[in-house]
Amino acid sequence: MKKVLINLDRSTERLETFYRVNSHIEGVERFSAIEGKGLRQPLKQSGMLLEGEGVEYTDGALGCALSHAEQWRLAISSGGGRTVIEDDAVFCKNFEEEHKRLLNTLPETWDIILWGYNLTSPLSYDLLPIFFSCMTLDSSSFRENIGLYPNTYISSGFFKLIRVIGTPCYSISPKGAQKFLEFCFPIRLIEMSPSEFCFPMRGAEMRYPSFSTFVTNVGIDVSMAALYPQVEAYICTPPLVVTSNDKTINQILR
Repeated sequence: MKKVLINLDRSTERLETFYRVNSHIEGVERFSAIEGKGLRQPLKQSGMLLEGEGVEYTDGALGCALSHAEQWRLAISSGGGRTVIEDDAVFCKNFEEEHKRLLNTLPETWDIILWGYNLTSPLSYDLLPIFFSCMTLDSSSFRENIGLYPNTYISSGFFKLIRVIGTPCYSISPKGAQKFLEFCFPIRLIEMSPSEFCFPMRGAEMRYPSFSTFVTNVGIDVSMAALYPQVEAYICTPPLVVTSNDKTINQILR
């Protein structure tokens, strides 16, 4: 399966760090990420972005959303699944082996597989067919030890995904890519519900099961999370890929 790294042309330091930290991962092709600066007005004029309704997408978030959408289009046109990677992703030592092993355990009908997610996000998934599980991790202690992850061997498993935020690394099938494109584009005015929350980019909110918190739509990962319960989405846990999600260097927030 093709591995594609989303990286801005100006983010040369992040690119160098990615390849150095993940030197044990082979065959990663770089995709020149779309710059969001200057796209806001054209997107509004074309009807793809509805501002004035609490939209909180920064220029970086717009570029990120369009970059992921382009990967979905390429998956559809090529007829093959692809693994999409963001440039702050950190892979465990045995990712290649676990990736192949786990893929063989999934039904052929899968749409999307998250190999990692934001550890600051609550994660809800079907632990068993009769009930779901919801959990959070100690992200602060994890950040202190993230440098150990490339040398860590992980034994993981798949669960049916309900909700999580973050897309450091995921695999998507052509039919899954079609579903996400149809759900998110063209961006249009629709009645929002927690299960339908996505585009247009607006100030909608989504509740997590068993949690009293709400999440505002501020990026493509939140939009994608709205669709997970309605498609064949799976989570890998423990994650094979992690991210520090450091807001001090997060270019999506700019």
